[in-house]
Amino acid sequence: FVSMSTGVRASMCVIAAVSATIDAAAASVGPVRPRWQHDISSALHRASRDPTAKYLQLATLSADSAFPAVRTVVFRGWLWDTCQLTFITDARSEKHGQILRNANAEACWYFTKTRDQFRIRGQMLMIDETEEHPKLMRARLTAWKNMSPGAREQFFWPAPGYPVLQESEQPDQAARDSQPGEEAATDGEAPSVEPPPSTFILLVLRPAAIDHLRLSRPQQRWQYLPAAPELSTSSESSVAKAAEPVGKTGDVAVAGKDGLPETTTSTCSPSLALEPLGEWAAIAINP
Repeated sequence: FVSMSTGVRASMCVIAAVSATIDAAAASVGPVRPRWQHDISSALHRASRDPTAKYLQLATLSADSAFPAVRTVVFRGWLWDTCQLTFITDARSEKHGQILRNANAEACWYFTKTRDQFRIRGQMLMIDETEEHPKLMRARLTAWKNMSPGAREQFFWPAPGYPVLQESEQPDQAARDSQPGEEAATDGEAPSVEPPPSTFILLVLRPAAIDHLRLSRPQQRWQYLPAAPELSTSSESSVAKAAEPVGKTGDVAVAGKDGLPETTTSTCSPSLALEPLGEWAAIAINP
């Protein structure tokens, strides 16, 4: 009996060790990316030789909220291992003031190689020099360091959107050279990267709904919404509920007329980027 008991205990220890190894391996893989994020990454990979594939349109609301304001921005990557998109902007730009008044935004991204269009609706978070959370501070600094010298230099230019000064009003070359910025390389050394100026802001688009249109034959279209607990079953009632716009009031979303949620909070704290987004429910809809 003693030897049998010892053998059982040894087997249980082996099983526990294997289970712990499997759990550790699963944890090391990280969170599972939603399908729409995987499709965007795949489209980017297929268009890796085209630098314009990272260009997309971002719409915010004008100062009086009477008209949408749209411009082309450059995708700067996903925020850590989440499905939140990052861009950059100048604190002196109109876009900055618009987001301060209303954080609601929508991006439209079309990939010519795969003929996929993604409309990403959500809220804009702004990480600036006043940010105190270490992880968000590092994200802003990393985005600054990853930029080219020419792109960093733009944040030391005159304020965008204002009339161009006459030549007599322009600062002289010595004054421009004294401004902090990208230093010239000397003796073959790489130029040092100055800390980001106060004008540099890291933008984060926290998605609330995604509309994916694939212009294949036949055309296909999917809508992705935050998964509600009742959508975990495969019953017909759950499918019917999934077809309805899903959202919640507050700082996330409520249903819009076009089926995509509308965000309701005017401004958002950057710390919202630290909160998990959870799972997504995919719904096939008519193109």
